[in-house]
Amino acid sequence: MPARISSSTELTDKELDRYSRHLLLDDFTIEHQRTIRQAQIGVIGCGGLGGLVAMQLAAAGVGRLDLFDEDSVEVSNLQRQLFFTTDDLGRPKTQALGERIKQLNPHVNYTANQYRFPDSCQTQPKKWHIIIDCTDNFKTRFAINRWSLQHKVPLISGAAIEYQGLVGLLNTQKQSPCYQCIFSEESNTSHSGTPSDTTHIGQRCADLGVINSLLGVISSLQSHLALEFLRHSHAPTKIWQIDLKTMQMRSSHTTKDPFCSACYN
Repeated sequence: MPARISSSTELTDKELDRYSRHLLLDDFTIEHQRTIRQAQIGVIGCGGLGGLVAMQLAAAGVGRLDLFDEDSVEVSNLQRQLFFTTDDLGRPKTQALGERIKQLNPHVNYTANQYRFPDSCQTQPKKWHIIIDCTDNFKTRFAINRWSLQHKVPLISGAAIEYQGLVGLLNTQKQSPCYQCIFSEESNTSHSGTPSDTTHIGQRCADLGVINSLLGVISSLQSHLALEFLRHSHAPTKIWQIDLKTMQMRSSHTTKDPFCSACYN
């Protein structure tokens, strides 16, 4: 399980005002908001999913976001990466996104890491309470999954391609399935009950395209799972699949693969 979050520090009047719409909810307490403020989250990939996830979590008051992406802003990004502008073209994504985060919520701290996460995954913070995978290739996703298992940090994985997306909360406890329980690293295909029509999720939007509204849906689900886990230290171990072409959403329970080479012990 992740490091325990302390929620002892009181919220200031400005913070109470900023997060007042959270606090109006019947099941959302001041202690919940303090817990969110103390949380540290790694966001891997700052493109269409990761940037929106980071902005939503910053708006919600997450205390620290560590951003990872090796790319710079390109004009083709602007169709869906709404947190960048034309003036950001050529700038490192993590730097431009970090500045947006501070403009949105000065209470949030961030680090901008302009390199691919697995390249230095052994040296990254082990105090993260959640790691959120917003990358667009299987190789990186499997590396993030192994890091999550090694350091016992819950993983929220999301993917979006064409009109279809997938979201899941994994590695929350020893009995939980991991990413490799669902997708085979050898064949890059789905198993453990995940429908085969999502196997193209491992491909990149640069190859197949993606409707921009899908990124908002998937990133919102990732952010919501993160906030729910921070508030309650648990959330359903499910995979949610979204198809915007048919306007359908379905969920499936996942189970641990007893023969998984990543998490079996």
